Amino acid sequence: MITAVKKIYILFLFAVSALFFFAGGVYADVPVKTAGGEKGAAAKNEFLSADVFVSGEGGYNTYRIPSIVVTKIGTVLAFCEGRKSGRGDSGDIDTVLKRSVDGGGTWSDLQVVFDDAGNTCGNPCTVIDQYTGTVWLLSTWNSGLDTETAITKSTGKDTRRVYACFSKDDGVTWSNPKEITADVKPDKWTWYATGPGSGIQLRIGEKKGRLIVPCDHKAGNDKLEYHSHVIYSDDHGQSWHIGGSVADGTNECHVIERTDGTLLLNMRRSRGVSEMYKLISTSSDAGATWSKYSPDKTLVAPRCQSSMIRYTLSNSGKKPIVLHCNPASKNIRKMMTLRVSCDDAKSWMYSKVLHKGPSAYSSMAVMPDGRIVSLLETGKNHPYEKITFMRFSIEWLTDGKEKTIVPKPPITKYSLLTQDLVDKTVDAVSFDAAAESEKTAGHPAGYEPNSIDNTAVITTNAFSVDGDSLCVSAEIKKGGSLRIVIADEKGNTLASSRPVNETAKEVMVTWQEGWNFASTKGQKIRLKFVFEKAKLYEFQIK
Repeated sequence: MITAVKKIYILFLFAVSALFFFAGGVYADVPVKTAGGEKGAAAKNEFLSADVFVSGEGGYNTYRIPSIVVTKIGTVLAFCEGRKSGRGDSGDIDTVLKRSVDGGGTWSDLQVVFDDAGNTCGNPCTVIDQYTGTVWLLSTWNSGLDTETAITKSTGKDTRRVYACFSKDDGVTWSNPKEITADVKPDKWTWYATGPGSGIQLRIGEKKGRLIVPCDHKAGNDKLEYHSHVIYSDDHGQSWHIGGSVADGTNECHVIERTDGTLLLNMRRSRGVSEMYKLISTSSDAGATWSKYSPDKTLVAPRCQSSMIRYTLSNSGKKPIVLHCNPASKNIRKMMTLRVSCDDAKSWMYSKVLHKGPSAYSSMAVMPDGRIVSLLETGKNHPYEKITFMRFSIEWLTDGKEKTIVPKPPITKYSLLTQDLVDKTVDAVSFDAAAESEKTAGHPAGYEPNSIDNTAVITTNAFSVDGDSLCVSAEIKKGGSLRIVIADEKGNTLASSRPVNETAKEVMVTWQEGWNFASTKGQKIRLKFVFEKAKLYEFQIK
């Protein structure tokens, strides 16, 4: 029960701290093909392929609309639509998932994440909050009896609705889908689609930390034209809002953040556009508005979704490598091709065909070791026979011209190695703050008994700040408090937060007063945690 001890999250600036619990799943062997290189996880020329979803298996006639994401600890989550009765976009459709904890070598049994009897639950679009580790899944719902035409003309039984759910344990369990339609869909919009594929979290600028999910819609029941748009969250997925839209003729889309902080939207052309290329638009205000679209004449494409992601992070300082994957044919969905840009998607230097035959939708992600993973709709006679997983290195993709770059973790996570102090009084004692494995839960730092006159103080050793904000995870009993003090190497106080006190219910508190933690970047500091009737778990610097 939470009546005795209330859990509280203290956020500095907009960072959220959370304790992560990682669990395994039931795994089944999937045929895997490897080619072209050395053995071992880090083989430069490695190529791995596995048919993860095969139409006709697992109780579904067809699998479509892939979305792949890699969690903070490297678990690969492969989502798609499981279509019960046929290939069509309407009817009894569920959002399903398979997990892999070994980089795609083996896969779990099929897991249903979003199902509503005979209705349509699909268009998966995933995004990971790198500050909390939470995996967000955005998707859409409509009556299984309604077609897109009926929804567009407002003649169906219902309309298209938008839902969000999340997992805090690497996809093992999921929250119940929560409807967010009223927040992200104006009344005049009819058709609506999230993604499909993946969203991003901003790493640069005033809106750093914002979650952005690419979408598309139709506006008005007398118009069949599509518009690309985005939705966003500035509070780690607790609420979602409408961003800017692009003009008529743009459809399913992917978004990236460039190294200058601008956003680039890569879009499918719809029926009103005759040029046989992908369309692009940019935003300089974190997705609030978008430029007039133009064709990228390198990215030849039929009317089909494509995927685009960053290989190197926008704030990494490394070569700005971006990946784009689509069926590179003007009229037919075939010849799945992955292109590489080394200048933030301004031009495309390398390309490699992943599947020569029929192919359609795709999704990509990058693993913690720098390898690339993808989910592709492929087949021999038509594109929807199976959804294939592929894993490869940037060396394989570019024939050795580019080298693997391991992404820098966006968060440095610390545990306070003081578990021996649990249920003991402590006062002004120094302890080491040690970097913690992402797979290990934080140890409680201390617990102050119900003594009002005896406040606990824990001081870390001196360490260099490599980040812009600080977040702390703790439990505070009723009547207790927690205050954080920043000190220099010698222990002299530089700044102090206000005390955070527990209330009658579980709360989330954001402290945005006083000092700017970013001003300590590159300096050596000590942190003092001053608390009573509280248990301190860990802190993170992002």
